[in-house]
Amino acid sequence: MGPLEGILASLEDELKDSLVSTFIWSNKEKKIVAGKNFHKKGGILISELTYKIEKLLHDGNFPKIGDYYLFDLKNDKKLVVIPNDHYQWSILFDSVKIPLGLFLNVILPEMIKKFNNIFKEDNRK
Repeated sequence: MGPLEGILASLEDELKDSLVSTFIWSNKEKKIVAGKNFHKKGGILISELTYKIEKLLHDGNFPKIGDYYLFDLKNDKKLVVIPNDHYQWSILFDSVKIPLGLFLNVILPEMIKKFNNIFKEDNRK
């Protein structure tokens, strides 16, 4: 199992049945490189969404996106996107099955740390 698959497995262990879908999109390769229960067009849509949000923030003289952005969707679903220079990690989960506070304050920071550490390790090689 590679590092990207490993981080997805770690997320699945944390979220259990609250995880609806997750995937990691390669900005360089322009494709999904790892995921579970995802729609093939999802990567393109999230990539375009992130680009448009970044452009609008820039054009409006707002700060850049931080470690993640979050959408509150219908039917108690939450979409979190963790962008960086290499990849974008999309996580769709059911906030009824896992408390949002637990996700935002405990699980998400740990996942972001693991995700960013993958690239620190790659840069040392």
